[in-house]
Amino acid sequence: MSSGIDIEFQTSGKLFKNPRMKDAINKGVENMALVTEERVKAQLYLGHGLLTGHLRRSITGVRVGDLRAQVDSGKFTQGANVIYTDWVEGISSRNANSTFRGYHMFENARKALDKENKDKYFKQPVKDTLG
Repeated sequence: MSSGIDIEFQTSGKLFKNPRMKDAINKGVENMALVTEERVKAQLYLGHGLLTGHLRRSITGVRVGDLRAQVDSGKFTQGANVIYTDWVEGISSRNANSTFRGYHMFENARKALDKENKDKYFKQPVKDTLG
């Protein structure tokens, strides 16, 4: 199991062959990752998954390639997720035998992302590109 969110877009057509348009879409994907990062972090506060702040500081949303971003707890920036992330998220095998079921902060952030209109992330970068 893995804690994190992958965001990937598929594009086709002449409009998307323009390098400037690809840059605009990449900016939108990056914006989406940064907002999602903040949504995950907002669910960790003192008394609710936050003790030292290490996990919260390790959560990042970054663009990891063309039209692709990810939000995780250190896998991209540090090479591995913080070791207890799966337990705090609630997807570790240890959660099954525990009264602690996890906070599901990545899952909640992903559900929020799935429900929203994503145009807002792309509108300004595309508008800037098209003039």
